[in-house]
Order: sequence, then structure tokens, then C-alpha cells
Amino acid sequence: MMIADLIDQDDLFDHLKVLGLPLEQAESADHCCRTTAQWLAGADADTRAAVGQLVAQLLAQQNLLLPEVKLALETHLLKV
Repeated sequence: MMIADLIDQDDLFDHLKVLGLPLEQAESADHCCRTTAQWLAGADADTRAAVGQLVAQLLAQQNLLLPEVKLALETHLLKV
């Protein structure tokens, strides 16, 4: 039997925090993505590209994303 390690809001938070985003630990996936989208408005091109790559990598693993994480990514960060 194989046990999959699903990507939850804590994993999403960790990925975004590594990129330097000003997030609080208790935030939901939706709030993390909304805050990230707002923060990216003032970010440089390299940072926007890094977030875009992260989003693409996460969405490529859709079968491991919890539904609320997938929805938050698609709603707020898909067009980064």
C-alpha cells in the first residue's frame, strides 16, 4: 500500500515563505495566495518568475494537492 504525502496549506506556506513572502503561519491557503498576489504587485520580475515557477510545479502535482490549496492557487496565482 502506498501512502501519498499530500500538499496542504502548511506546505504551501513553507514554499512561499522560502521565496521571502511576508506571511503569518496561521493563514489559510486562500489567504496565503491572496496575500502573495497582492505582494507580487510590487515585486521585481525575478520574484514574480520564481512564484510563477512554484505555482506551475505545484499544479503539475494536482493529484497531491488538497482541494483548497488547488483552488487557492488557481484563483489567485495561476496568471502570475
